[in-house]
Amino acid sequence: MRVERRRAGSTLPLLLVLLLLVGAGGWNYWRNLQVEAKEPRPYAGYSDRDLAALIDAYRNEVDRLEGRSAARPGGAARAAGPLLGERLAAYERVRRASARRRKMETELAGQEGILRRLEREQQIRRERGRGWRLHLHRLVTI
Repeated sequence: MRVERRRAGSTLPLLLVLLLLVGAGGWNYWRNLQVEAKEPRPYAGYSDRDLAALIDAYRNEVDRLEGRSAARPGGAARAAGPLLGERLAAYERVRRASARRRKMETELAGQEGILRRLEREQQIRRERGRGWRLHLHRLVTI
């Protein structure tokens, strides 16, 4: 009888610690799930292969736009010529070139923003993993 009581008495603290760990793990999992749900992830539904293909395509587009931007001469041009008509024509050329450059830079900034969001999604997937690794990450990450 005494031996059985000692065994039962010695397992009670272990059982309490185990119950505490399970409760804390469940709470941590739920908390991490709530944090993930608040984070905007528009590309979460894409497969890893599709995400990698999108990143490559956007990188190529950003490189192309950066190449075009670097190839264009910058700086202000002077409107030369004594006649008002010549000066107005030169002004219009400069204004159109400036508008094209601004449009291209705006497009480049948009493409870079999308590329950053795609790369962030890929980074999240690497950090958290998939399947069991994702569940383990939610369970133990503070």
